[in-house]
This record gives sequence, C-alpha cells and structure tokens, in this order.
Amino acid sequence: MHDIGKKMNEDYPMAMPEKSENKVYYPSICLDANKVPELKNVQVGQSIQLVVKGVIKRKSINESDNRKAFDVDVEVRQVGSVQSKKFDSKAIEGVAKSYG
Repeated sequence: MHDIGKKMNEDYPMAMPEKSENKVYYPSICLDANKVPELKNVQVGQSIQLVVKGVIKRKSINESDNRKAFDVDVEVRQVGSVQSKKFDSKAIEGVAKSYG
C-alpha cells in the first residue's frame, strides 16, 4: 500500500498560509453506496480498505523549477471492500481476482 497524501509546502511550489503548510491533502473518490452496499453501515471517520479496478486514461509529467510530478488518471471501474485487519499483497490479489 502507498500513502498518497501530499503536503502543500513539499509538493506544490506556491505560497501557502503558514497553518496549511504541513497539512496533508489526499485525493478522494465518491461512491454510490447502492453500488457498493458494504459501505452503507460504515461510520464517517472510520477507516476502510478498498480494492479498486480501473483503467489508466492519461499520464502526464509536470515540471517546474523545484518539482517534477508524474500524474496518472484512473477511471475507476469496480470497487470492493476488504473486511480484514491484515491487508497484504496476497489479500489484494485474492480480492481483486474475485472482482474479475
């Protein structure tokens, strides 16, 4: 698993208010709970583990004076919830196979 959060002062070369410099920002996805019913009973703030199947739609490299970013856009096609405390590569592979 990869932590994909970004700190504004490290990843974006722009002036930021002092309070937000160390804040970590994470991308988010919005899911229809009718399509992923196991999420209906999850409380706000509760951690979940998901397996996502998608298609790479775009890759881009953005360069500036002190930053080089390689971004990938993924079209999410399927999502599954993993109800396990242990989340390793074998668990990911097993769940991913069950989603086709």
